[in-house]
Amino acid sequence: MLCDSVRGGDARKRSVRFQLDASQEFYGFVYEYSGRCVAHGANSTFVGLTLPEVLERTHNTTLDGQELHERFVATAETGGGWVSYEWRNNANASLTLRGAFIIKVTKWGRDFYAGVGYSVRAPQQEAVSQAVSSE
Repeated sequence: MLCDSVRGGDARKRSVRFQLDASQEFYGFVYEYSGRCVAHGANSTFVGLTLPEVLERTHNTTLDGQELHERFVATAETGGGWVSYEWRNNANASLTLRGAFIIKVTKWGRDFYAGVGYSVRAPQQEAVSQAVSSE
C-alpha cells in the first residue's frame, strides 16, 4: 500500500510512503461495480471496457485485472482509500508504480468507484530513514 493510516483520527500514526512524480499528470476514472468503465480521463477508449479488457489492450500482462477491480471495490466499500499497482500505458512502455485514491459513488440506484490516479516514485532513502526514526 502507499499509505498507512489508523482509523480513529490519530494523525500522528499516519505515514505516507511515496512521492508524487510531478512530471506525470493526474487522471480520473469511474467504473461500475459490475466492472465496466464509464469515464476515464487519461484514455477515453477505455470507456465501455472492463479492467481486464483495459489491461489486455495496454499489454499489462503482469497484473490481474479482476483482482485489481476487486481491490478497488473493496477499498470503496471501506469508505475509500489508497490503492497501489503497477501499470504500463502501452506494450512498449515499462511498468511504473501507480497510485489511486478510490471512493464509492452511488447514483441512479447503481454503485460505482471513482478514482484519481497518478504515477509515484519510491521515496529517497534519507526520507525513509527519517520517517522510521521519528516513529
